[in-house]
Amino acid sequence: MIRDYIQLSTVSHTFDPSNNSYTDSDDSLLADIHRVRRYFHDVTNTIKFIPYLDWHAIEWAIREIRSTYDDDGNVLSKIQEYLTTFCLQNTMVDANAHEQQRAEWTKEREDLLTLNNQRRNQVNKLEEEVKKYENQVKTFNLGVENICSQKKDIAAEVNQNKTQEFHKQDERKRKIERYEKDLKEAEDRLLEAKTQLSKHRAPISELETKIATDDERIRNLDVFLNIDISNVHRKLNVKYGRGLLLYGPPGTGKSELLKQAAIFAGITMTTTPLAAGELNRPYVGETERLLVDIMYRANTIRYLICAMTIDEIDGLVPKRNNNAQQSKVDGISVLLSHIEGVKNIPNLIVFGATNRRNMMDEAFLRRMQAKCFVGRPSPQIRKKMLEPLLFKYLEAFTPDRVNFLIKVTTNFSGAAVGALKSSIIVAMNQRRNSDILTDKTLLELADNTAREFSCWFGIGTLPEMCRLNPNIISSSEQQEKYSLKLPDKSPSGRILVDLQNRKRFIEFNNDATDEKELNSEETSTLTLLSRFINGCSSRNIDTVQIIDMNFLTKHNAFDENQIFELLATTFD
Repeated sequence: MIRDYIQLSTVSHTFDPSNNSYTDSDDSLLADIHRVRRYFHDVTNTIKFIPYLDWHAIEWAIREIRSTYDDDGNVLSKIQEYLTTFCLQNTMVDANAHEQQRAEWTKEREDLLTLNNQRRNQVNKLEEEVKKYENQVKTFNLGVENICSQKKDIAAEVNQNKTQEFHKQDERKRKIERYEKDLKEAEDRLLEAKTQLSKHRAPISELETKIATDDERIRNLDVFLNIDISNVHRKLNVKYGRGLLLYGPPGTGKSELLKQAAIFAGITMTTTPLAAGELNRPYVGETERLLVDIMYRANTIRYLICAMTIDEIDGLVPKRNNNAQQSKVDGISVLLSHIEGVKNIPNLIVFGATNRRNMMDEAFLRRMQAKCFVGRPSPQIRKKMLEPLLFKYLEAFTPDRVNFLIKVTTNFSGAAVGALKSSIIVAMNQRRNSDILTDKTLLELADNTAREFSCWFGIGTLPEMCRLNPNIISSSEQQEKYSLKLPDKSPSGRILVDLQNRKRFIEFNNDATDEKELNSEETSTLTLLSRFINGCSSRNIDTVQIIDMNFLTKHNAFDENQIFELLATTFD
């Protein structure tokens, strides 16, 4: 239906039947169908019964993106999780069902009140009986005390008449026996009275516990019965995330990910994806007017979720401090006021990509609820990207050569790995001789690519170091020796190499720290490269970097602020 409508509505000389976006993308068709459904629900004033986005369209969109984008860092899963919030439907509480529930709560409350009144009457009767046993306990206790007081008189009499006749001693003995008998009988009567008292108090404690529990339930029912249903409707509305920010090093495909996610999922773009530089204008107020114009386009189609995509967004929303330009501060204020601000546009979200998240305004970052780090491709991803070379050049490429390329491309971005693959294909087509493509040639191509995409390793590039020191990654024995595959152990991520004491430490979460001696040839950072590269390949680590004065000089980082920005950008 949508395809036919486009064909009928398009001028005949401009319509290109071969350019049909629905031929290869079912998710785009599903997303557009949902857009049409939103329109009809808006016209019929039933928009509240349908969510902004279709769940199936998002699932298909992520599946389609996954077919062209290799990801093992859960970036696509986080994007899907963010978009899924727009599939939630803010349903209204049914008034009839609520009234029926209120009637049930009212009846339950009345029943509990009646039952508690009966229990309280039972408690009052039982307490009267308990008083009788309490009086008995008091009486028997006084009897025991009186008998105990007689013991002192008997003891005194014994001390005074120790020298009396034998028959009087027998009399004293009988008195003591009678005293002990009377005391035992009194204590038994007291114990029996206390037992009966505890026995009659137990039902009272049980009833009081039930009364307290039901009283708490009655108080809860009072709260439920006093709930305002109109206020509940407002509080049950889902608050959607107003922004998605992808950050990470250059060349990792952040901008393309945002573009594809928006198109395939059915999000309407208020404009084509823009760079921050296109929005920053030299004249006062011009940037603000441009932003307002772009954002207010979402007001014309309030039944659709709209997005504005901004690449290098850190240039548009830098941190507001004493050194910030007033024009930038004004632009940030306008942007924030229309995203959960005083001029909020509820159906507008912002997609942003940046290499320098640490340089962005904090208030704007708080509004970007979903923040995903898009890192460099891991060894497994680089393997998937380079494996097609095995099928194109069966004689020149073997699994060992692909593994060789995986190691020398450590620190390469996805764009750099793709460029290297293209360079290899061009080189093979030009030479048409598989024997010419040696490891040295591959390292030269990788070195050129690394310099082109600024994939530095210290002051140079890793392919250059491997070319000058072939033993770094040439030995298969090193792969096993330096492997960080540790079965039945959970590394914490902290590894310490102490060159002075010639030791290596690996910290574990579930075991003691592993300590081993370094090899005799490992005397400098350069000689440790083999350990680092082979270890990272075994643990699927995507980045290794040497932080020294050469690295800082290469990036023109001399003062504290520049060093902090460089380190934050490298490791954020």
